[in-house]
Amino acid sequence: MIARIRELPWLIGCDDAVGSRSYLKDGDLAFENDAILQVGGHYEDRVDEQVDGRNFCAMPGLINARTHPPNQPSFRSVREDLGSPGAAPR
Repeated sequence: MIARIRELPWLIGCDDAVGSRSYLKDGDLAFENDAILQVGGHYEDRVDEQVDGRNFCAMPGLINARTHPPNQPSFRSVREDLGSPGAAPR
């Protein structure tokens, strides 16, 4: 499936050629499954799904990796009452 986010006001990318970020204005982001087909410019080939990106910004790495171990609820109240291991006593 080919998808396109069209007319993004800003696209922020990691440019390996120059070793830093690149900032592109007013362009499309096209991808097929997990492969990026085009960043910037206007993607003209066929698309299966299209999203209006006029009120958005696209940038890599916006993944919220904040997680909690599955056993953490079992410690609830224990930490509040006894403190964390290695912490200074109250």
